[in-house]
Amino acid sequence: MKRQMIACILACQLLACAISGCGYYKETAATESPEQPLDLTEQYYDSSGQVAYEKPTATVHILIDQSGYECTDAKRAVFVGDGLADTFSVCDKETKETVYTGHIIKKGFDPARHDYIWEGDFSDVNTPGTYYISTQKLGQSYPFEIRDDLYLERLEILGRQLSGYDFSKQTAFDTDCCIAVSNLLLAFELYGEKEDASAYFKNIASGIGKWQQLDDLSQADRQQLSGLLAQYAGTCKEFDEEGARAALSQAKQLFVPAETEGAPETYFAATQLYKASGDRQYRTIVERILEQSGQTVSGNDISGKALYMMGDIAYLTTGYEVNQKLCEQVMDRFLSKAEALSSQAGTHIYRITAGETGDDLYENMLILAIVDYAIVSHEYLSLLKEDIHYLYGKGLLTDISEHTVSEQTYIYVIMMHIAQRKENIT
Repeated sequence: MKRQMIACILACQLLACAISGCGYYKETAATESPEQPLDLTEQYYDSSGQVAYEKPTATVHILIDQSGYECTDAKRAVFVGDGLADTFSVCDKETKETVYTGHIIKKGFDPARHDYIWEGDFSDVNTPGTYYISTQKLGQSYPFEIRDDLYLERLEILGRQLSGYDFSKQTAFDTDCCIAVSNLLLAFELYGEKEDASAYFKNIASGIGKWQQLDDLSQADRQQLSGLLAQYAGTCKEFDEEGARAALSQAKQLFVPAETEGAPETYFAATQLYKASGDRQYRTIVERILEQSGQTVSGNDISGKALYMMGDIAYLTTGYEVNQKLCEQVMDRFLSKAEALSSQAGTHIYRITAGETGDDLYENMLILAIVDYAIVSHEYLSLLKEDIHYLYGKGLLTDISEHTVSEQTYIYVIMMHIAQRKENIT
């Protein structure tokens, strides 16, 4: 317990010191002969006309991360079906030669797929190249690459996709919009470069401005917009002081600490307002909510979990004074949740940090990233990579564009985190 408390205090200090202060068109690619490895894909282009990603047009029962693996990654294939062979082969796409043979292990039954799930580990294959996986009965997987710069490339592709999404065209505002923008602001705060700020914030500012003009905003909507404006002000003040002052002023005008004070949108708004302004009235609201409910981000599956989580991150990373005991309690919940997610992934048939329904995967990834940002854990980084491999090919949604915009922004934050961790290591 003492060791865990020391970790909580250290994590709080590290975080505070470190941080304070979509439309696409498609084109069907030519296919190879049946004797060749399957390569049936559709190419999707971003707004600049560049190929953003390729999506398979046929269903196979050997699932891999279709955008590939870095050389040092853990690499596992998923096999869907029953009565499978005991072994699988990893083959070079060009020479068709087998470069590795591994064992297939049964993991369990997936109700969502109505089929059995098996796993094959090929982490020992680390030579750059293009490969496919083959096994009796199921045939071949789609080709995939192994090379060293894949995470950075994915990040650039996803960034181009998100930059093409016009938030100002949203005709309604909801929590999904709020979380999408909040994630993008958080990504810039933790990992962004100042020279990229102008283009990065233009679309965000346009969306927030449009949403403020909507006539049918509820009080909860106004609170969320208040939080976004405050987060925007705190993030952009270093390069746009005038814009930051205007955003903060608008945030204060929208905020109403009414009878819904303990609601997640109020907590989100109050934490962002305190982080941006240092005004003690917002700190009082935040800490009263923490003292009374104790139900913020990590330990409870409650309504508004994502908003509570974003509020917790804001409280942990503010440069202003906080209640040290409450800060430690919040960080302790993050650490406890991260430990639970690690155990959970160990028993999950896909080795991911999601529950039975999978709906909490995105929030869980962000919790792991925040903890890994604070205390640097190879274990948690490996879990994040496993989640990304799942989202890029082994899950039910094999195309990133099929995810909601807020889900894509969660992935974007995680990809930025992985890319920076790799940069720090090298």
